[in-house]
Amino acid sequence: MENRSALAPGTMLRHYKIEKVIGQGGFGITYLAFDTDLQRKVAIKECYPRDFVSRQGTTVIPTSADDKTDFKWALGKFVDEATTLARFKHPGIVQVLQILKGENGSAYMVLEFVEGQSFDDWLKSRQDPLSEEELLKIIHPLLDALEVVHNNNLAHRDIAPDNIYIRTNGQAVLLDFGAARQTLSHQSRTLNLVVKDGYSAPEQYYAEGRQGAWTDIYGFAATVYRAITGKKPVDAMARLDAINNGDSDPLKSLASLQPAGFSKPLLEAIDLAMAPQTKSRPKSLGEWRNVLLPSGDVAKSRSSTNKKKSKVSSSKVPRPAQSGRRNRFAAKLAGIAILLVAAAGGAYIYQKNLAENAEAKAWELAVEADNRASYIQFINSFPSSPRVEDARAALAALSQPWSKVYGGPGPDKIHAIAASGDSIVVVGGADKRDDNGLQGLVMTLSASGKPRWETRYGKKGNDTFHDVLIDPSGNIVAVGQSSSAAGEHSDGIVVSYSPAGKKQWEKRFGGTGNDRLLAISPARSGDFLIAGSTNSIGLGGQDGWLLRLNRHGDLLQENTYGRDGNDVLMSVAEMANGQIALAGSVEPQRGKPANFWVLKVDSSGSVLLDRSPGGAARDRLNAVTARSDGHIFLVGETRSFGTDSSDGMIMSVTPDNKMPPKVLSGAREDYLLDITTQDDGSLLIAGYTSSRGAGSADAWIMKMNRDLSRTIWERVLGGNGWDTANAIAAFPDGSVVFAGSTEAGTAGTSDAWIVRLSADGRSSDD
Repeated sequence: MENRSALAPGTMLRHYKIEKVIGQGGFGITYLAFDTDLQRKVAIKECYPRDFVSRQGTTVIPTSADDKTDFKWALGKFVDEATTLARFKHPGIVQVLQILKGENGSAYMVLEFVEGQSFDDWLKSRQDPLSEEELLKIIHPLLDALEVVHNNNLAHRDIAPDNIYIRTNGQAVLLDFGAARQTLSHQSRTLNLVVKDGYSAPEQYYAEGRQGAWTDIYGFAATVYRAITGKKPVDAMARLDAINNGDSDPLKSLASLQPAGFSKPLLEAIDLAMAPQTKSRPKSLGEWRNVLLPSGDVAKSRSSTNKKKSKVSSSKVPRPAQSGRRNRFAAKLAGIAILLVAAAGGAYIYQKNLAENAEAKAWELAVEADNRASYIQFINSFPSSPRVEDARAALAALSQPWSKVYGGPGPDKIHAIAASGDSIVVVGGADKRDDNGLQGLVMTLSASGKPRWETRYGKKGNDTFHDVLIDPSGNIVAVGQSSSAAGEHSDGIVVSYSPAGKKQWEKRFGGTGNDRLLAISPARSGDFLIAGSTNSIGLGGQDGWLLRLNRHGDLLQENTYGRDGNDVLMSVAEMANGQIALAGSVEPQRGKPANFWVLKVDSSGSVLLDRSPGGAARDRLNAVTARSDGHIFLVGETRSFGTDSSDGMIMSVTPDNKMPPKVLSGAREDYLLDITTQDDGSLLIAGYTSSRGAGSADAWIMKMNRDLSRTIWERVLGGNGWDTANAIAAFPDGSVVFAGSTEAGTAGTSDAWIVRLSADGRSSDD
């Protein structure tokens, strides 16, 4: 039968030729179309809320004057959400290619056409029962994709087997995000009441239903229920009606069915997510993932000028224990409170002693956790305690400047730092003491500089970490190089640790040559972008190396870049438009001095910009950061410009690829090693200098305004030896923390050095 509301086959929509309708719902129509410019198939979704529009020829018009406001609102929401979805670059999310506004009186979303079949058809076509391993391979990327959407304050609202597609390569992807299905007073006839029996949560059946991440969790779990049992779940409203009337739930739980080959924790997690009452479901995907995938889951944050010399005054701090411990403060404190209640009916002296013991234990736990929440909870739980003043002092210390030195008799170096709300993570290389080799070092500290845990990586050979980030779940991901298992050569390594220090997974990359991973940066998709160098693959010598990994460490993409000499990518950052900025050094000809190297590539790794604007001497870029306005900023050192010695170099690249440089020169050697952007667009820069201080080298830290025209503050810190600031990060309150090495701690060797400065650059010595 002819679809009178749809565009006819053969209709041209700009350069897209409509071929047929492939889907239609209460809100829109989806077409298969052909892109005549790029000669490819696409899917096009039209904003067509059928309850209050009709079509005259090809034009979509409101059916009445009263419907005009509703349609205008629907068009605005359609375009807004299409614009948001277009930013997502994730293999589990169908890609928005273009948004067409004003065509035929409506709006259109041009999407990639997914070759494959729906999850529903894929399940029906199978000859063998689905295994848990196969199911988890589908669940992992879909949960990653959905979490990206939720983190951008959107919801899918229509997760079901027909809106999940299995590509021809076996990869799962979410389709049909149901743009504009958001509750808003009277705009509810079609926009909110789009439900799919068996898969929609109860709150989707009525206009006032409070929807959120828990709504998608229900649909996702119902889809998994269908995959495991082969049957569509009982409608949510039928379940809710039965329960409200005192009858048993008509849906048989997976835990009671006990399907063969599926673990009990997985089945119980699905049942939990399908609770009809919203209060009984997990409230976020992160919360549900911890139950659903306990073994698999659960950014790199990177006043007047003061050049006064500051001695490193901190005493040596012993290293923390190498096995990490999770903060159980809240749970233990709750247990203490229960003991107090139980003692209420006993003798007064017993109760008093118990209360004192509970207070002492609670204080011990608060000090161990050393974070804002633990101290506030202690103050609230024991307001009359004499330790309340200590707790308030400890709270204040969490935001004060400090300087700490860590290490032993051998050399210890910190290469990178990341900071979150109340934690600091540093990585580098630590002396093994026994064979003069290095072990990879990961160490965490509280915001006040108190060590929490430390772990080492590697046994034989040399291992070191070069960069680190903290993901949104608090997990730590470090990258570096290892010869522990590689023999004569080194491999690139990526290692993930839980917030408590337990190693979660480890990946090695490389071949028969020397391969190293030097930088890691988060992508908005939730993936990790990693840069380094390899001579196992590529054109010869060392080549720049770019990897994309998902949050489980699976390799999604690999690219190499360079000439025939030794080319290295030292740093990577994703830009606001999804492009990737990279920085390093490249040999224009084998054996010639290296030049600056600036690369921009698209999300697939194709080169958009490749420049090496160096001079006749050696020039190198060490770090790059991307700002939301499209500018990128790079730091390094130059011998071609400035003085005859190495000078610090700052380079900005504008959205139209202009590259104004800024040289910070001195009489001796000066290096800039790291840069990060603050929320106001200002830039924090770290390195070391022998031109500005009295030592062999001194840590050099500065804050510059957004266009590099003014230094807001500058610090030179160190002692008489060799002191460096290798990496820098910022806390949300604007304070700064940098890490490097110092020779002030132990004579003749370098120690790890971590310093926190106030937002205006003051140190603990000021």
